[in-house]
Parts: sequence; structure tokens; C-alpha cells
Amino acid sequence: LTNIRFEDGSGVVTTEVSAGDLPNVTTAINFASFSSAADTELKVSTDSSNPDGTIVVVDDTNDTDNVVMLVGKLKLEGTSDVTIDSLPVTLTSVLGNVTSIANSLTLKIGSEEYTETVSSSTVMITGNVITVDGLTGTVTFDDLDFTLEAGKTVTFTVLADINDIEATGFNEGDDLTVSLTASNRNLMDVENEENDQLSDSSEKSGTANGDAMEFRTEGIGLTLVSTATAVTTGTSANDDVGLFTIKYKVIAIGDTIYI
Repeated sequence: LTNIRFEDGSGVVTTEVSAGDLPNVTTAINFASFSSAADTELKVSTDSSNPDGTIVVVDDTNDTDNVVMLVGKLKLEGTSDVTIDSLPVTLTSVLGNVTSIANSLTLKIGSEEYTETVSSSTVMITGNVITVDGLTGTVTFDDLDFTLEAGKTVTFTVLADINDIEATGFNEGDDLTVSLTASNRNLMDVENEENDQLSDSSEKSGTANGDAMEFRTEGIGLTLVSTATAVTTGTSANDDVGLFTIKYKVIAIGDTIYI
């Protein structure tokens, strides 16, 4: 054996030369999968512009569209581009039914926009009775065919179309949270340039968690302004004085509020 010529995953052809027959070859040639060589990892995180939990004013007769529920980031490390074909998110509510609160979700990623219907997914089986509790739901944005280039970061936003407050099962004070959980991340359909799925354990990581949004036609919103503490030491063991100053703003939401 006088030489070995091989082509790597990037198309580079290399020739290894060694004198003599095969037993005398001293150069070790190691081959790796494209996935390992590209060192690809898709990292999911919550963007700094993700909205804080608050009261969202909704209508009692008309839907309230395009309520921002989650802003996240997808960062791709390594040397391979990837194609994202599906991206699921989870909806949760402490008090309400997710299908009664929201009728659809919209995903904005890059310059693309996708919309899917909301459906409940939590099923409880008691004896022979099967019921859907509605407190959780999953929406999967599929057929995306979205390309994320190697080394790039893209921001994605999930918006909800909220039903009117008079809809069945949707009451004042019901809440909704949208997140891209670890389970959602593992179910994402993401392929590298060789059409291989990214590994759940080594090539995908992180989550993007939204805050709970509370929906009302009217109410009050509280915003903390500042806090301060002053201590005056007394003359005895138990007569110290603590003065705590808490400043906050009270905002009337939807109507005049009397406090």
C-alpha cells in the first residue's frame, strides 16, 4: 500500500503517503461521522425581550389578537447549517382551559410566519371515563422548512389570539403560559446538511420559558418602584425600630377602579 486518498465531509480530498506495504503504514487515519465532525449544537434560550407576566386587557365580545406570549432564541454552533421542520410549544394554565383561552398561536421566526390551532393534550383516565382537563396543551408548528445557518442566532416569537372573555370556560383572571420545554426541544425536527436528525442528548440543549399572562376585561396592575429600609437602634434590647418604605404604582386596567 503506497497511499490512501479520501474525501472528507466538506469535499476536501486528502492523500496520505507511507512507504512500504500495509503492515508498515504508521499513519493512523480516523474517520468520524459528519455530525461529529461538524460539532453541531442547537441551543434554545429565553430572549431578554421576553415579556414579564402581567395583566392583559381582553374584550368581552371580540377576540384579542397577537398577544406576545414568548420570545426565545435559537443559536446554532458548529459548521453545518440545519433545517428546522417542526417546533412544538407547551401551553399551561393554572385556572382555565387552554382551548377556551386561546384559539390559535402564531410563530414568527426570521422573516417567516406560521399559524396553528390550539388543542388540549392532557388526558386523565378514571375507570372507563376519559376526560381532557384542558390545563395543558401542545401546539406544533410543522412543515417549516426553515434554514438556520451555522454560527447564526435567530429570534422567534410566539403570539396568541385570545378568545373573548364570555367564551365557554374562559373567566376573568384566567392565565396562560407558553414555553418551549425540554420535551418540546427533543421533539423538534431538526436536520443537518447530511439530512441526519440532531441528537436529543448531545446536539440540542436549553429551554425558552414564558411568563404567565393573566387576562381580564378590567382590574388593577401593580408595578414596584423602589424599596428602602432604615434601622434606628434603641436604648434597650428590644426597642429597635425598622422603617420599611415600599413605593409602587397602581394602574387602572380597562375601566375606572376605586380603591
